[in-house]
Amino acid sequence: MRAKREEITPSRGVFTRRALLVLATQAGVLGVLGKKLYDLQVHEGDHLRDLAARNRTSKRLLAPARGRSLIALACSLPVTR
Repeated sequence: MRAKREEITPSRGVFTRRALLVLATQAGVLGVLGKKLYDLQVHEGDHLRDLAARNRTSKRLLAPARGRSLIALACSLPVTR
């Protein structure tokens, strides 16, 4: 015969061990994410800002990928090579 479970009484407390474990795990994960965000913004912010600026103002000369150009009168424009 199985033993009866104890009834939860107000004197036992609101949180169980499992709830405290879940709360501690969530707090730990949130702390790790917060530290990583802090490191990215405060410690590596200048470096990442420079990289983003270089990405935004990339100077590359690219030849246009197009065929023969026609003007309004259906005459072809001269092709330069």
